[in-house]
Amino acid sequence: MNSNEDGFEWYTRIPLNYFRDKHGREYICHFSNEKELCRIYKMYCQFEPKRSIMGVPPDDKEELEKWVRHFFGEDTKNLVVMDPDSKIVGHAALFPMSEHCCEYFMALLPTNQSAGIGKLLCVSVIETAKYLNFNRVWICVEKNNFKAIQLHRKLGYKLVGGGLGDDYEFEIKVDEFTEC
Repeated sequence: MNSNEDGFEWYTRIPLNYFRDKHGREYICHFSNEKELCRIYKMYCQFEPKRSIMGVPPDDKEELEKWVRHFFGEDTKNLVVMDPDSKIVGHAALFPMSEHCCEYFMALLPTNQSAGIGKLLCVSVIETAKYLNFNRVWICVEKNNFKAIQLHRKLGYKLVGGGLGDDYEFEIKVDEFTEC
């Protein structure tokens, strides 16, 4: 990405992803900026039980707000999935780790899981990383999050670390990704 590109401008050159779930409901995955911070915050407020993803989101409302704000750091890129009522049901953030690799965090409301929305978000992350000239995408997944582990393996992510603690580390080379 050109270093003088900032703000929302670069997002406008990447196509939106549309999706219809197994119940026929339509969703859209699009790029987000700080203008949607409140809506993303509201999504994380709906998580029950709290701390359901690697100890997050935080329980305390002030801590939760700080935690959501950190997704809007200078180099972080955000994607959201919205339902037909314009409610955000999924969120992903890409964090550059180096010039060629980025980490990402992803969350999907439990009420919207098992409908293919997570796959839509994961594919959008890989497409975004490729557009931004990252060669690899890395994610850490809790060992007991079997759906996320299965999804990442299905998309071609390889296990690269973890196993001793409570989570696994997965990575994919973006030029090897082919949507299944």
